[in-house]
Amino acid sequence: MTMRLAPSRRFASLAPFLTALLVLALLLPMAQLGRAAGELISVIVREAPGAGDLPEQLVEANGGTVGRRLEIINGFAAELPRDAVEWLTANPAIESITPNAPLQLQGRGYAAAGDVGSMLHTTSIVGANWFWAQGFTGAGVDVAIIDSGVSPVAGLDEPGKLIQGPDLSFESQAPNLRHLDTFGHGTFMAGLIAGYDDGAKLNLGQTQKAYVGMAPRARAGPQAEGGQGRAAP
Repeated sequence: MTMRLAPSRRFASLAPFLTALLVLALLLPMAQLGRAAGELISVIVREAPGAGDLPEQLVEANGGTVGRRLEIINGFAAELPRDAVEWLTANPAIESITPNAPLQLQGRGYAAAGDVGSMLHTTSIVGANWFWAQGFTGAGVDVAIIDSGVSPVAGLDEPGKLIQGPDLSFESQAPNLRHLDTFGHGTFMAGLIAGYDDGAKLNLGQTQKAYVGMAPRARAGPQAEGGQGRAAP
């Protein structure tokens, strides 16, 4: 004997199954959205001054991972869930969170002619070329430079160019650092004053490949008073 259900009773028996399918269909997009919002993205986190290691702790507490330390910007690389970025950015311990994206150099070289702040343009603006042509090149003049020291880089490495004075920096205690400039400021200033690259022709002005300071034939007498990453006051 075969029993046949009325259409209404047949639908009623399928109702729980259909309801379950409907609920699943509604929840599935929401679950996918949650996973998309929580996907890890690569970011750069800058810390607020005095924050200590709180930013790192916040990143890890929100499901992220801390990567390489970036001292130059007081921050670090990290991977964060996308939906945690906005909340963490609002935390006072965090200065900013930006995408960790690749950068592309705008050029492969340096051309002094295209830099309005270069010595090529500066010496021309102040009329140094005219003085060089008249014989005023700094020859016979010694310039004392009280700064972070001077390293004999190109343009300052001609024999007799540097007259080393007393090295009062902490680095003078290391023989391999004595009379050098690990900070760089003193060397930069000496270049502005007396730098003179090989092959430079003063009567023709500078070329794009030759660096010339204001008094290229002068000698520099550095006295180091900085040290350990600090210039002299």
